[in-house]
Amino acid sequence: MAVPKRSEFVLDKKLLVISLKICTPIIIQQLAVFLGMLIVQGFINGLGNASIGGMTAASRIEAFILLPIQALGNALSIFAGQNIGANEKDRMKQGTRFGITLSIAITALLSMILLFWGKGILGLIIGDNEEMILSGYSYFHVCLWFYPINALIYGLGGVLSGVGDTLIAGIHSLASILVKLFVTVLLIGKLGLLSIAIASCLGWCVANVIVVMRYKGNKWQSKAVVNMIQN
Repeated sequence: MAVPKRSEFVLDKKLLVISLKICTPIIIQQLAVFLGMLIVQGFINGLGNASIGGMTAASRIEAFILLPIQALGNALSIFAGQNIGANEKDRMKQGTRFGITLSIAITALLSMILLFWGKGILGLIIGDNEEMILSGYSYFHVCLWFYPINALIYGLGGVLSGVGDTLIAGIHSLASILVKLFVTVLLIGKLGLLSIAIASCLGWCVANVIVVMRYKGNKWQSKAVVNMIQN
């Protein structure tokens, strides 16, 4: 077994700076997501037991709906990084188109299942509490039309992070959370749980615009990690 010598443990300042540039936006992204979830949950807790129970079940099912596109986004991140490193931009773009098309198709299918059998699926978690089921389904009835948008967010976001343009991950997450919080505060008193659904969808739309514009702008091509190291 090869054991590194103590003399080999040398701090590479350039590599440290590159690592921080790549990792810091991802850390901000995760902090923003979980902080936003906590704040929104505080609003939901004030809506009563039916809304709390319905939204809790809906959140679990939503996480399952978005899981495939999150996994595909992670796969595209690795795929993009490898191909940019090999200077295969055309292959990266072809793979990106295929991956996002597949993500949209999967999410659209799951959304349609939710549209027709959403109440029954909620019942598997909640039981026969009709008020909670209707509360959770009222959230789904708005959001399921916007789930395919997340295929672009996770897909293109994964590609951008994979090539080294991680700053956009922090930007679109913060923008999405701020929009979600603003709309929730504005409408929660009038629309109740429906305001959470509207806020979520608008937040996704804003994040989608940001990542699509960034990808189409091609500025990410100058953010490749291999270029940072060479420079």
